[in-house]
Amino acid sequence: MFTFTNRRSSSPVIVDHQIRAPTASERIRTMADCVTCCCAECGRGVKSIRCELQSCMPTTKKDGPIWMRSLVCALNVFLTPWCLMFHCVRIYVVPCIYFSFCYADLLACCFPHWMFLDKEFPAEDKSLGALETSKEGVEWKRLEAHRAVGDEKPPTMKLFEGHIEAKDVCQGALGDCWLLSAIACMTEFHGAIQQIFYSHKANPRGKYYVELFDIQAGKWVTIVVDDLFPHKNGKLMFSQPNGDEEWVLILEKAFAKLCGSYHAIEGGLVLWAFQAMTGDAVCSYVVADDGKTWERLDMKPKPDDANKRKCGMFTTGEHLLDDAMYTLLVKLKHNGCVVGAGSRGKDNTISEGRGKTGGIVPGHAYSIIDAKHVENFRLVKLRNPWGTFEWDGDWGDKSELWATHKHVAWACGWKKDAPDDGTFWMSWEDFVKYFDGLDVCFRTQGMRELQFEVAEECGACGPFVGGLYGIGRFFCLCQGLYKMWCVRKGTEEELEDFEKGTLKASDIKSHV
Repeated sequence: MFTFTNRRSSSPVIVDHQIRAPTASERIRTMADCVTCCCAECGRGVKSIRCELQSCMPTTKKDGPIWMRSLVCALNVFLTPWCLMFHCVRIYVVPCIYFSFCYADLLACCFPHWMFLDKEFPAEDKSLGALETSKEGVEWKRLEAHRAVGDEKPPTMKLFEGHIEAKDVCQGALGDCWLLSAIACMTEFHGAIQQIFYSHKANPRGKYYVELFDIQAGKWVTIVVDDLFPHKNGKLMFSQPNGDEEWVLILEKAFAKLCGSYHAIEGGLVLWAFQAMTGDAVCSYVVADDGKTWERLDMKPKPDDANKRKCGMFTTGEHLLDDAMYTLLVKLKHNGCVVGAGSRGKDNTISEGRGKTGGIVPGHAYSIIDAKHVENFRLVKLRNPWGTFEWDGDWGDKSELWATHKHVAWACGWKKDAPDDGTFWMSWEDFVKYFDGLDVCFRTQGMRELQFEVAEECGACGPFVGGLYGIGRFFCLCQGLYKMWCVRKGTEEELEDFEKGTLKASDIKSHV
């Protein structure tokens, strides 16, 4: 006799070739199985839901169920107008009202002794540290006093004047080119510098709050500094202001306070500065011992109370071919990553001068502004943090190749009478001759890039003008919508996925 029984199915059961309906217990058991399965699927879907902190909108994990991702997508479409209004009010309207009715300027004028003095990082020699230069004759002054001429009224200093640009960064007598190069790299991205500052305009008390990421502690810390800076022979010793803005000097001082002194920020890793300003994943690519491939290194902190910047570079065992490295560099720049470069040799600028190797300073940190592949020419655009002293070889500002290849000149935006501002182009082939390292920061992108800007040059109307300008970009240029929907986290996992998605398996050689 042939018998087939399926107790977990509600379909008819054939016994002796006869059809019978399932029993009540079988139906109950089947319904229980269905409910259990549905609950498990719902639980998996609910667990995959995350709230994106930047956009305040729900999102799901990559491995979340398709039905939940579709539901969240539909919900986000409904929530988008309301979230846009919320962010507009939070980012632009509230700060505009606050700064428009802030009476701190009036109080500072009425009570001059109200000026802030940082007792934790005092205007004394111990804040300078063991510098190579002499400390004799060093005076700490505020910039208004420094810029005063005779009996004329000193100009009003501003925190930010106009747009933040790489030319705002100019190195002084301190050997912190690594830091200023990293800062110059960050100026390429709108809002990247502003989000480090709590202040949106010059503080009449001279008190500024700067937020930096303590890499050893693994958390964000708030650094409070004043606007007293060391002068010698009537001139600023370290970073130089561009016009009447002082944000570079304040940021440099905040790093000096975090590390203990100005001397403590002499010589360092661009990677460390990138992560201190962003808190995002970083890595480095250096020329391997074979001279033909690029080896990836990851930075890991080494806890040390006496040295905030102590860290180590560890190999990942991955080596990239030269062509693959350039392809990755182009992709990194086009996807909004921060990239710096280190030149070969040792920096002996103080003892031997700038060097004569084609306009490239040995052992110096540069910013990579752009990378383009045009007409079989692989080009890289760099900037010297000194704001001068440029590459004088092929594809430099004065090179005849620009006139020969006009389409390349047009694609790269080259100008015939370009000023000596430290920015220049060079070929990738020349780049690998003079540079042996690339520093990459996989920067987080999203709503936090949108920052309120006070148009300080407009005086009392500055907050209103800045708010109007910001709201116009937020809605008319769809910046709000783009930043809210196109969020990218700067985590190590995201960096790994980006590298794997860009390169082919044949481009990577494992040397574990």
